[in-house]
Amino acid sequence: MLGKDLQENKAYFKMLFKADSTIVFRDFESECGQVKGCLVFIDGMVDQDIISRNIILPIQTLNVESTQVDNDMLSYLKKRVITANAINFVSDIKIITKDIIYGDSLLMIEGYSDCLLIQTKGWDKRSITEPETERVIRGSKESFTEAIVTNLTMIRRRIITSDLKFEAMEVGKTTKTKVFVIYLEGVAPQVLIDKIIQKITKMEIDAILDSQYITEYLSDHPLSIFRTIGVSERPDVIAAKILEGRVAISCDGTPEVIYGPYLFYEQFVINEDYYNNYIFSFINRIIRILAFVISSSVPAVYIALISFHQQMLPREIFISIAASREGVPFPSFLELFLLLITFEVLREAGTRLPKNIGGAISIVGALILGEAAVSAQIVSAPVVIVAALAGITSMIITQSVQSLIVIRFGLLTISGLLGMYGYIFGVMFLTTYLLGLNSFDIPYMTFIYNSRLVKDAIAQRSRRYQQNNVRALFDKDRGEGVDQ
Repeated sequence: MLGKDLQENKAYFKMLFKADSTIVFRDFESECGQVKGCLVFIDGMVDQDIISRNIILPIQTLNVESTQVDNDMLSYLKKRVITANAINFVSDIKIITKDIIYGDSLLMIEGYSDCLLIQTKGWDKRSITEPETERVIRGSKESFTEAIVTNLTMIRRRIITSDLKFEAMEVGKTTKTKVFVIYLEGVAPQVLIDKIIQKITKMEIDAILDSQYITEYLSDHPLSIFRTIGVSERPDVIAAKILEGRVAISCDGTPEVIYGPYLFYEQFVINEDYYNNYIFSFINRIIRILAFVISSSVPAVYIALISFHQQMLPREIFISIAASREGVPFPSFLELFLLLITFEVLREAGTRLPKNIGGAISIVGALILGEAAVSAQIVSAPVVIVAALAGITSMIITQSVQSLIVIRFGLLTISGLLGMYGYIFGVMFLTTYLLGLNSFDIPYMTFIYNSRLVKDAIAQRSRRYQQNNVRALFDKDRGEGVDQ
């Protein structure tokens, strides 16, 4: 608790923020001499215009008789003098310290133990730009930023209803990061909302610097190679998920919003499917599904056929492949494995390098290395084609790149050992694994046996039939369950 002596209170906060040169103590006095005070704030975290025009200037020019303030100067300043969006009486040191660090200003007046905490947040932030990881061809060009207030505003502008709820929490013992749970009341199941809030509340962690920290605590399978928590940096995508009955979580300082439940088929769905003619969207979705199969299976099937089941290949193709391998010192499995590793190295290099040279390095590197390797007879031309096909098709499904790498190398390894039998066993194991996953107690592969989902998962339906095809899945608390 603070005392009534202004100098003692100032000394306390100077000790509390010692060795911090960004903290500012601004002393001032009114013209009438009735008000002597000090404003405490952090430079760079506040709006200087609010500090100067709305707080200090009105108090300095204050000239009022004591009878007008009813012996309560703090209330008079709050109601009649200071102009700010939010002004609160505070005396708790923990609350004061936390809010000062987060951009608010503390007003201390001589003779009063209570203080005024004034909302003055005004730090610099990145402007709204196009999404970096989710390329937009048609639809909204806005993307989330690191400022959580801006992110919440972009969602609210798309769902204009009082049923849209934002529940605020603080996570992280040290960082005290603001986290908002966002849902549509009456649409999102209460059991799902309660479960997410309970998991976030029970998080024991010192710092939250990115939404991925929260994802690891929310996921039913944190070590799974498949994502069971969705993520997007597009406000229109998150708004659509909320309207379907899902729950979104926004973390301060992160330009992505996560949501759940997230099902397997959503890897092949992008929001632009619903902005285009549904026939063309259906074709594009089929292409994505085929790309997933090709990227994960082509290397494994190629090795199985070349190494174990040559009789399954047409004679002309087998002779062509055998001729291209003339003089290659490595077995087919090893050369394909090394080439796929090289492709992933180039992909990672292109991702991490600056934009102006990253793309050029990855393309030029692939062309030069591929042709040089074939010319030097280190690898055969068919292996280069297979590796390039697997790598390029994986880029179509950006949300599955990481899981595809694990699947591709896993199937390749078991096929190199057991041939087509190994590939079949690998696919069976992968299917069984997927059927065992859950996302917030909802089966990951629900779309297989849910009639309302399968039509939108594979063959997108016309918009007039889409209104409730996903929403009903999350209505467990209403007793509807899942269509069998």
